[in-house]
Amino acid sequence: MSFESLWADQSAIGRDPETGGYTRGGWTPTEREATHWFLDQCAARNLTVESDGIGNLIAWWDPREQPASRPGVVTGSHLDSVIDGGAFDGPLGVVSALAAVDRLRAEGFEPAAALGVVALAGGAVAFSIIRRSTQPEPSTLPPSVEVSPKL
Repeated sequence: MSFESLWADQSAIGRDPETGGYTRGGWTPTEREATHWFLDQCAARNLTVESDGIGNLIAWWDPREQPASRPGVVTGSHLDSVIDGGAFDGPLGVVSALAAVDRLRAEGFEPAAALGVVALAGGAVAFSIIRRSTQPEPSTLPPSVEVSPKL
């Protein structure tokens, strides 16, 4: 599926018709709606989804020769937004990552390592956890995710 199709498919979630802004607060019904959209997209691509205790999701595309091989490369973003945020606040990275998987598959690419598409819950909080900690609590990220030391 193209980026444009994916973007259009999720673009109404949390949109305020009066302001044109988006409100998808962390752990709210609109973020849950976006999460369900993400899970549907992952199922359509036969990606293996892992979750942690606070709702962070990673959808894995594993190499054929090494199913469930980890660690791998992860890209994506969060699905929530600030109050009345812009259209790209949150889902741009997730939609782009899914579109990249589709494009790579369409071109016959086979990954040598696992590729993950991440959808972080409560994005600002999740990014803060990743940025500030070299050893996050077990409940903050799926067990297959390794965090690089701070630079």
